[in-house]
Order: sequence, then structure tokens, then C-alpha cells
Amino acid sequence: MNMASVKILFAVLLLCFYGMPELSAQEQEIVTVYNGSTAYVGQGVLINGRRHGEWKIFSRKPQKPSAVPYVSQSSNQRVSDKQLKKHFNMNQPHQVIHYRHGILNGEFEEFYPSGAIKFRVNLVSGKLDGDYEAFYEDGSQQVKGFFRQDKPHQEWHRFFANGVQESLEFYYNGLRVGDWKWFHENGELRETIAFIQDAKQGAYQSFFRNGQLQEQGTFDKNEKVGVWQTYFDNGQLASQESFSFGMPDGKWEYYTIDGKLLAGGTYSLGKKLGTWTEETGLDDELLRTGFYLEDVKSGTWKVVNRQGHVFQEEVYDEGKLLSVSNFKDTSSQVKDAGTLANGDGERIFYDAEGRVIQKGGFVKGIPHGVWLYFEGESSNLKKLGGYLEGNAHGEWLTYNAEGKVVDREYFEYGEQLKEDVLRDDGNVSSVPLLRQSPTLDSNTAMHHQGTSNHFRNMFYSSRYAGH
Repeated sequence: MNMASVKILFAVLLLCFYGMPELSAQEQEIVTVYNGSTAYVGQGVLINGRRHGEWKIFSRKPQKPSAVPYVSQSSNQRVSDKQLKKHFNMNQPHQVIHYRHGILNGEFEEFYPSGAIKFRVNLVSGKLDGDYEAFYEDGSQQVKGFFRQDKPHQEWHRFFANGVQESLEFYYNGLRVGDWKWFHENGELRETIAFIQDAKQGAYQSFFRNGQLQEQGTFDKNEKVGVWQTYFDNGQLASQESFSFGMPDGKWEYYTIDGKLLAGGTYSLGKKLGTWTEETGLDDELLRTGFYLEDVKSGTWKVVNRQGHVFQEEVYDEGKLLSVSNFKDTSSQVKDAGTLANGDGERIFYDAEGRVIQKGGFVKGIPHGVWLYFEGESSNLKKLGGYLEGNAHGEWLTYNAEGKVVDREYFEYGEQLKEDVLRDDGNVSSVPLLRQSPTLDSNTAMHHQGTSNHFRNMFYSSRYAGH
């Protein structure tokens, strides 16, 4: 066999061993396609219709969101040069990402419009794996952590914009473990709790910015147990509550900032039972006192102050308000309490000085129809909304002292769907709702919204593109 034949045979053996060259020139092309939606374009190499190597993602110039129709993430729809020049910012990439045969693999970076790095993470076969870092626009670190197989793992640090550490967290394959700590912006400890297999376990403490203890108690497998206490920032006890297997159980007490007992009562396995004194939530001076039977108000309740002055009597049956007496202010002047009788009609409620602070209707003993709330001293309208069968429903408006709407909330049968805050500059900020608001009641009608921490999915538009 001559040398030429040997070379040919060797070449054939190499092809058999290593496979054919990856693709011919005709099967490999550099393209610009929409990325996830028409809000972004991706620019890089397609091999056999799959993304490969480094891809740069560019964002559309500002326009109305309604003008950005959704495009299937797997379509690889081409973008013309005319569209690129007219509609997209091609000078600075929004993201730089890497693919291997259509699957995200390698470094993934996202940038601020200024070009500063926003976050950096590594992916292996489409899963987050390796160091994760996020930054503020000035380059200071915001988050430092680690992923393993798509789950947070090991030690995580979060920082405020001033460089002070915000939290210290520990994970094992996505589960929270170990001692977690959160800090105030001044560096003082804010909260501390231990996790075992993602469940809160053991002593919990939180602190004010001045270092004073704010709350303390104990968790057992994510449930509150034993006695829990909260404090005012002067160190004075504010409340003491008892829990059993996560349920309120035993005596609950609330105190004034000067140490006097303000309100309280007894729970039995999560239900209020017996005599209770409660805050009205409408006037700091006014309290309600009466009897609970299986967690519902029963019989005659009294609206009183700390000195024992009786302002009004309320009659309940199985938690439904049937009637109220006329209202007597601190000077014993009688005020019209409305038309409520046998559970139907309007109720008018006053502050201790005899100024109207609430008006609303009842049907069959529960709030129904339009409700209005007033600032007692000025008599200005403070809040306006509606109830449907005891649940906040429809649009609720909050007004400032000048009578301008500053907040809009939208409810459907007690569930808060949306909240818009109207800023002084005329713009609207939407408040993210991270959990449902509780059903409002006729006593307080106060809207409480909780918050919770969630990992933001920063990779949605690109993570599964180009498959």
C-alpha cells in the first residue's frame, strides 16, 4: 500500500472514530432572530436550526407594552436589517449567553442599559450550576451565591447598595439549612432563625435598628410553639401570645407603650373563646369588649375606652352584627348611630370626640355595599370602597388631606388583585401582590398585605429559546 492509500485510509478511520465534521458551511449560519418575544432579538450561530456558541441578546427601544406581541420561543423568527436599525438598541447587549446544540451551556450575563454588569451565572446543560453574582449599577455587589443542578447551594450573601451585608443564607440542594441572619442597613442584626431541611426550627429573634429586641419565640418544624413576645423600641413588652402546633392556644395579651394592659383574651386550639378586649382599628382610644363562642362574637359587646367609659353597645348573633345603640362621646353627647336593625341598614361610627369616622351598610349582619372612612379631626374623606357579602369587592380608593386619590386597590370577594400607588409626579406605581390579602371585617376594615421572598426568574426569555 503506497503512502497516498495510507493517508486516505487514515482519513476514513478518523471519520469513523470521531464522526463527520459537525456541519457543512451550508448548515451553519449567523442569524438575528426574535428571542422569546419581539421585545428582544438574539444574534448568533445556528447549526441545524439550533443555537450554538455565544449569543448576544439586544432589547427593543422603549415603546408601549401592548405593541410587543408574543412570539414562540422556539420559532427562531428572523429579523430584517430594517427592523433592527429602526427598533432595537444594537450598541449594547442586554444579555450575553452561551448555547451548546440548542441548550444553554456556559456563562450567562445580563447588563444594565449603561453597559454595567447586572448578574453573571453559569449553566450546564440548561441548568444553573456554579457561581452566581449580581451587582448594582455602580458595580458594587448585590448578591453572591452558588447553584448546583438548578438549585441554590452552600453559602449566599446579599448586600445593600451601601455595601453593608443584608443577609447570610445557607442552602443544601435548594433547601434552607443552618443559621440564617438578616441585617439592617446600618449593620445591626435584624432577624435570626435556624433552618433544618427547609423548616424553621428553634429560637427566632428580630431586632429594631437601634439593637433593641423586637420579637422572640420558638419554631418547631415551621410551626410557632410556646410563648411569643413582641416589644416596643424602648424595650417595653408590647404583646405576649401562646401557640400550640402553630395554632393560637392559651392567653394572649397586648400592652400600651407605658406597660399597661390594653387588650387580650384566650384562644383554645386556634379559636377565640370567652371574654375578649380588642382594639377597634379605627380610633386608638376605642376598644371593644365582649364574649366569643367558638371564635365568633356572641351577645352584647361594648365599645369602651381604657377608663371604662361606654360609648356604644353592639348586639351579635353567631358573629353577625344585628343592632347598635346610639353613640355617646366622651362628653356624653348622643350621636345618631344609623339605621341598623335586625342586621340590615346603615351603621355610623364615631371617634371618642364624637366625630364621624366610618359609615357603611349591613345586610343580614355582615358588611355589604359602599363604605366610607373619614379623618375625624378634619372630617375629610379618607377611604372609599365596597363590600359584597362581607368581603372587600371592587375598587377601593385612599385619599390624602387635599382630597386627591393616592392609592387604588382592586378586590374580588376579599382577594386583593391589584394595587396602584399614584405618585406626586402623576405617574402610577403598581405594588406587587405576593399573597392574597385577608377578608376584611366590619370592625377594622384595614388592609394588610404580607410579603415574602422569592427568587426572581431572570432567565425566562432565553433559557429555553432555540430548542
